[in-house]
Amino acid sequence: MLAYRALDPYDDNRAQLKQLPEEVQGDLLKLAQDLSGQLDDLGDQAFALVAHIQGPEHSTTIRKFACVDPGNTALSVLYFLGNYAELPVAAVKVAAQNLLRSALDFDQTPPEKLVELAGDSDPYPETNCVFLLDKEAQSLSYRPELSSPPEKEVTASGKLSDQIHSTDDALTAFEAFSANERFLTGWEKRAFAKAVVQAVEKLEQPPRLPQVLEKYAQDTYAPDLGAIITVRQAVIYQSATTSDDFAKMAQCAQDYQALYEHREEMTPEAFAHRLEEIDSVSGFRILVPGPRGEAVFSTFGKTAQEDPVVWEQGPHLVRKSHLQNVAMKSRPELEATFGVAFADAFVKKPVEIFKSMPLPQKQILARFSSQAMVDSDVPK
Repeated sequence: MLAYRALDPYDDNRAQLKQLPEEVQGDLLKLAQDLSGQLDDLGDQAFALVAHIQGPEHSTTIRKFACVDPGNTALSVLYFLGNYAELPVAAVKVAAQNLLRSALDFDQTPPEKLVELAGDSDPYPETNCVFLLDKEAQSLSYRPELSSPPEKEVTASGKLSDQIHSTDDALTAFEAFSANERFLTGWEKRAFAKAVVQAVEKLEQPPRLPQVLEKYAQDTYAPDLGAIITVRQAVIYQSATTSDDFAKMAQCAQDYQALYEHREEMTPEAFAHRLEEIDSVSGFRILVPGPRGEAVFSTFGKTAQEDPVVWEQGPHLVRKSHLQNVAMKSRPELEATFGVAFADAFVKKPVEIFKSMPLPQKQILARFSSQAMVDSDVPK
């Protein structure tokens, strides 16, 4: 599941509907008026969600989930339940409440999940509008060209190799990437980065690449992939508030673990796509909206020889920098767990002390390292 995807039936020409049994498709299509070409003529009240998005220079309005008749309402509910994890949290409840109202108005039995997402609310919600900042609304900006695999994507960045002929050209490209990064998907950033790297490598005196751009351009797994997966598991568990949430997150945690353990059986590109799917179900992309929440940014990377691996077991990968980070930021936890004398020694020589520790203690310190990463990733 891509970060940018079809959210309602008119985003993908009902492609997701075609995955259902033919008899179900037929019943829904008989009831649903085809609104293709008519959406702009409908009023806001015809939609379950009207998102007003404020950008840095201009604002826009996007309307989703038409509910003008029983068929379109049923289709909108179907798509919403399949894609709600892609929506900003603020938009999910508004859309769910209005879809629930429309389903009841048409004497349809609403799915339990829709009722759950709508929460305790008036049967006739006051509004179908939500106001978002542009960074919160990325998933609403559906762009169908991104539904293809990354190696087949066509982006403007593919022409960069013909536009970079000097160091100044390269620096201009670096600045363009930095200025527009927040408006791009992970796959777009990767396509841009790979094109820039390819062009820069041809220069007689190539400038040093920005680390983030170089990371997106790599074709190998990130060296800290195990720790990255551990962070995802910790973040989603922290977000759970009900028993149902915990059950769902437990399954997602297992899916993350299984994906990591089978990483050598697939390409990094396939890994990143599967990671996107799990992130969508777990809500990780919403919980961590920056680059660290991207499956692409998480998947690809270049081994840093200056930051050697100290210990690796299962999903745990501990580097020298991780131990140094624990020594700097987790002194209270070290004292509470191992005592003041140990904390004093660890702060002075974290790598040497870690190597001398028994396996159970190593695992505890590995969790300290992961927790430090979680604390830096989760918005306060």
